[in-house]
Amino acid sequence: MRMKKLLSLALSVVLVTGLATGCGKKSDDITDKNTQAPSPTTTEEVKVTESGYEKKNITDDKVTLRFMWWGGDERNNATLEVIDKFMELYPNVTIEPEYGGNEGYKEKLVTQLYSNTAADLIQCDPAWFSELVQNGDYFIDYNDYSDYFDISGFDYNLLNNYGVVDGKVFAVPTGTAGAALVLNTTLADKIGIDYSSQLTWDSLIEIGKQVNAYDPNMYFLNLDTLRIAEQVIRPMIMQKTGHPFIVDSEKKMSFTKEQLVEVLDYVKLLYDSKTVQPAQESAPFYNATETNTKWVSGDFVAALGFASTANNLSNSYGGQDKNFISVQVPLPEGRLNDGYLTAPPQVMATAKTCKYPEVAAAFWDFFFNCDESILTLKDLRSVPAKEYNRVLLDKNQLITTLVTDAVNYASACNGISEHGYTTGSEIAQILVDMVESIAYGNSTPEKVADEAIVLIEDFLSQQ
Repeated sequence: MRMKKLLSLALSVVLVTGLATGCGKKSDDITDKNTQAPSPTTTEEVKVTESGYEKKNITDDKVTLRFMWWGGDERNNATLEVIDKFMELYPNVTIEPEYGGNEGYKEKLVTQLYSNTAADLIQCDPAWFSELVQNGDYFIDYNDYSDYFDISGFDYNLLNNYGVVDGKVFAVPTGTAGAALVLNTTLADKIGIDYSSQLTWDSLIEIGKQVNAYDPNMYFLNLDTLRIAEQVIRPMIMQKTGHPFIVDSEKKMSFTKEQLVEVLDYVKLLYDSKTVQPAQESAPFYNATETNTKWVSGDFVAALGFASTANNLSNSYGGQDKNFISVQVPLPEGRLNDGYLTAPPQVMATAKTCKYPEVAAAFWDFFFNCDESILTLKDLRSVPAKEYNRVLLDKNQLITTLVTDAVNYASACNGISEHGYTTGSEIAQILVDMVESIAYGNSTPEKVADEAIVLIEDFLSQQ
């Protein structure tokens, strides 16, 4: 039964990661309870080696660990560089990288976890990580390896909301991220778009019409059906109701049918007004909007995605005639909540099947707490979740304004955490199915709402 449940979770979602010098444990690590304005609260004395790095006392055995993650070329290359530096410092340890795109990532991981063949070091999406924790005893508790991995200094809310279950630290956040609306000002200025004022859902449609009038082959927003589910439907519902899509504590929907129909009417308008590309054209680039050929050719003005992928979007945009900035996400008047919030783009966990968990913990300490690693990884997993790391990158001018502005905008929003049923596999798939039914013209907003509500109520009744 457990295998059937895990596989159903996996199949219902297409996923939406100088050697020792300067790598010492920091004397100003932070434990901060305010995600919007981190500030130092603790200071501790630490003995380090002459080189500056507190090398861990791990086994002398020959050790091989597998590290599984997803990411683009820049993130992959930086991660490989950190792996190489760790192996030079610990020559008895080999880290085998397993990386690629995120399509099919969760399905593969679920199967491996169940069959006890998962990698030792695992990058996970916080949207579905809690499902894995609830469905099996798969990950070590980092509290048990504090001699090898110092987890102090991580943003308190991000760590506790996305990595801690019943007091056990099963994962740590890679960064602080949120929605990112990135816009090419060069093209926007040519078209005459006013992006200086606060955008609303209505203004997105008006700009979409303006772009289409300028060039019928262009679109304002690069959005696929997954991003519309995540970055349009869920925020709009929260803005209308003041609650996440699903209220976990009551196991009920936060919205009425009428409110859901209003949101689906807007989704239809996005397509009808040609503000977004037809779904059949964006489908080949599902969950990889930065690879959309029209984006690569420079035929979009903006994209609504995540801070953790803002640089990827900017870098993959075609031609030299570009200047990208982050602007605030749509915030309509009369909203009950901003609808957007900050969350980690990924979390890092260690499989309980790992034969050398203390070595895995030592690797994570090197990954997150070594200056050289921090400077190598930069903001490739968004703005770091530790203030020390953020300050270090800022001092070395290695964190882009595009990303920091996106995170700052997201941090200024008062969205409520959606961690739970809303981001779980079943509800996530229902959301995407709703968008696709509208986008492909298979049904009306009213019928889609009726069908979705039946599915949602059935799912919640079984929880």
